[in-house]
Amino acid sequence: MKKFLFQLQAALDMRRRREEHLRGELAEMQARRTQEMARLDDLLASRDVAMGRAAEGRVGRIEPETSRSYERRLVAFEDAIIGQRDLLDLIQREMDRKVAEVVAATQETRALEKLRERHQEEHRRVELHEEQKFLDELASIRSALSRATA
Repeated sequence: MKKFLFQLQAALDMRRRREEHLRGELAEMQARRTQEMARLDDLLASRDVAMGRAAEGRVGRIEPETSRSYERRLVAFEDAIIGQRDLLDLIQREMDRKVAEVVAATQETRALEKLRERHQEEHRRVELHEEQKFLDELASIRSALSRATA
């Protein structure tokens, strides 16, 4: 009996490697997104602290230069926060595209795996048929020998 050999095994292996590579890239993007979200949280917390200090300064007498300094810092925080949110939006769009790539690669891999399974089943069915044919021939020979000796 011949060993099963899938002619598209190299293509299946290549698709599996591509799928794994894409999954790795997606994991890296998710990790980056998590880092950037933490950075946004830090910016928001820093802005809140700066706003609290600015509010404390307003209660008492405050110098105009100090007021302008607080205002510049708050504007800088707002700009940084807007930039960080834009970056997170960009990362999310890239992740959405990568997820679509992973899904497509997975579907391609599954299609080849199903084809391989069908070929393997066909190979097994042919092997069983040949084995049964051999056993039938063997039984016929034994029957003929037992009749000849009887």
